[in-house]
Amino acid sequence: MTGVSVIIKALNEQANVANAIESALRAVASVGGEVILADALSDDRTVQIARRYPITIAQLVRAADRGCGSGPQLGFQHARGEFIYLMDGDMELDAGFIEAALPHLRSEDDVAGVGGVIEYPGVLSIEYRKRHLRQQTEKPGYVSHLGCGGLYRTDAIRQVGYFSNRNLHSFEELELGLRLRSAGWKLKRIARASVRHHTHQLGAYSFLARRWRDGFALGAGELLRSAIGKSYLPSVLREFRGLLMVAGWIPMLVLILSVPVTLPLRLAVLIALLAAPVSVLSVKRRSVQLGLYAVVAHCFVLVGALRGALRSQVDPAKPIDDQVLQRGEWFHPRAEKKLA
Repeated sequence: MTGVSVIIKALNEQANVANAIESALRAVASVGGEVILADALSDDRTVQIARRYPITIAQLVRAADRGCGSGPQLGFQHARGEFIYLMDGDMELDAGFIEAALPHLRSEDDVAGVGGVIEYPGVLSIEYRKRHLRQQTEKPGYVSHLGCGGLYRTDAIRQVGYFSNRNLHSFEELELGLRLRSAGWKLKRIARASVRHHTHQLGAYSFLARRWRDGFALGAGELLRSAIGKSYLPSVLREFRGLLMVAGWIPMLVLILSVPVTLPLRLAVLIALLAAPVSVLSVKRRSVQLGLYAVVAHCFVLVGALRGALRSQVDPAKPIDDQVLQRGEWFHPRAEKKLA
């Protein structure tokens, strides 16, 4: 159908889901479409709150299927729109972004997706300061992938088989971008705010611990495994070059402990090896705190990647078992709808 399906993926987002849904409903009221909540078996009031609104609510059947890659695909299984907008349950869709992005998709037949600028309100933790700095270095134009959501052409998604790889606990939009570009499509970022991302207010290392518990750390290894035999494997390796450098750096630290040299020389070399990546990344991030965190985060992701690479995977195009808790409305452009 002509219009936009906004997919909101959520797990225990009772504090933010109402704002996410209301922002999505305002967007589809302008351009036409529907809102789909893809719920990963939340055990808080997320679904109860979502039921107040005229949206479709699709939910996983098994907690074992939880993951960043299963959420978008779960919503995609029920999407009817010509275009799809993907967002998280802790985001608010910026008024007018979809209207600003649609002309790019309609005027450029080879563009599969359009993203915007992510706004981070409030005080940022180290992790989100790092993301914000990385975003500031990106210029508008064609990009390798869209992070934190974007507006996609449904026909392009269907051409490459599936929306997101259900096996992935992270890097699902990177994997989508790689598949689209390998099929000849382009992705574009415009200089326009797309969402406000209400971030988790956790300390830097508490955030990493949470990422370990929810499986996010497995994603790099899962993506590498899924890319074996694919044409875009070299692109995956380039994306993870920092991780591969850490994988080579750690054996060097171990090796220096066994080299038959004097203790002072051994300590000097060990300190230099430890300080080198922190110094490089501190200069790059313009912060010693961010540089140290980046090194620790890379080590953390590396360990998780080793686990992720060993996990068995199912066919990503296989439908995800789900249950539809509520069927939503299809909104026609500019329809006046009263929000709950």
